[in-house]
Formats: sequence, structure tokens, C-alpha cells
Amino acid sequence: MGKMKMKSSTQIFFISKNGDNCQLYKQYLKMYGFEHIECFFTIEAASLKLHLNPEIFVIDASMDVLDILGSLANLKKNNPDIYLLLLINSTSADIVSEASKIGIFECVVKSDDDVMNLNLAIKRIVQTIELLKSQQTKPNSNFLKIFNFFF
Repeated sequence: MGKMKMKSSTQIFFISKNGDNCQLYKQYLKMYGFEHIECFFTIEAASLKLHLNPEIFVIDASMDVLDILGSLANLKKNNPDIYLLLLINSTSADIVSEASKIGIFECVVKSDDDVMNLNLAIKRIVQTIELLKSQQTKPNSNFLKIFNFFF
């Protein structure tokens, strides 16, 4: 498993009913350079800490995924800039379909490579965030062309 170490200031909330799983994933993600990871047992508990401005929620959906999608939909509706990653036990068309409807960025299937796949999914989100931020800070080039034309 090749590790590409990078320091990241990305705030990640990891939600898992199993505290040991959360701590294990947290250790692995820290090896990949993600330093700011908070563990929670429920989505509701994590929601109480939104003032920490997490960019990513990773949900270990060991429990019945379809039951938690409602809570995730509500979270996403109230916080549209949060990226949601779902860590699931199997690829079920129903789960993936429902997850995409509520704005889950990606579903990562638990396997021997799940830590690496989770790392890659988080990196895609970080790249997306950086791209969106760079788009917001770019001046409107058409405006500059017109402005330069007249002056």
C-alpha cells in the first residue's frame, strides 16, 4: 500500500458506531497526512460540532445504511458545502442510488483496500474544494478584456 504523505488542514468528521473502527481509520488517515479528524458515534453528535467547520463527513455505514440516509439528507440540506463520503459493506444498487440522490460525494466499499480508497476519495474532495476556491478568487476575465479594451 503506497502512502503519499501530504499535510492537509482539511477538517474531517468520522462517524462510526464502533469507536475502535473510528480510531483505526483515524490512524491510517493521519499516516496519509490528514491531521484534523474528529470521531463521533452519531450524525447528531457530529452536527453539534459544526462550528468546527468540517469540510468532509465520513460515515462508516456498518449499520443499516438506508436508515441513516435521512439524517444525512437533512445534514446536507442544511450544510450544502459539506462533502459526504459513505463507507459501506457492499455495493448495493439501492444504497448507491439513494446516496446519490442526497448528494453523497462517493461511496467507498469496505475491502482490503478501503483505507487507500478512502484516502483517494478524500484527496478528490480536497482537490475539488481547492478548484472551487480558485474559481471564486479568479477575476472575471471577460470583464478584464472589455475593461482593457476601453482603457
